[in-house]
Amino acid sequence: MKRFTILALAFALTLGVFVSPYASSRPDGLERVATDQGFVDAATSSSTYGTYAGLTGTLLVFVIGAGLALRRR
Repeated sequence: MKRFTILALAFALTLGVFVSPYASSRPDGLERVATDQGFVDAATSSSTYGTYAGLTGTLLVFVIGAGLALRRR
């Protein structure tokens, strides 16, 4: 069970960090509003938040899930 957990976490982290920044090239709702209001060019184009969000979100879900699983034992 430990081996599966470690492999699943490694796979999820790989997806969260390396694949999620390329998930969609279509603009989201906030970008649409920025375009409609005319301030889309004020935003910076280079961002690493996608990488940090994938890493943080994956680890947060894992920690919460592990805590709930250990609590039930």
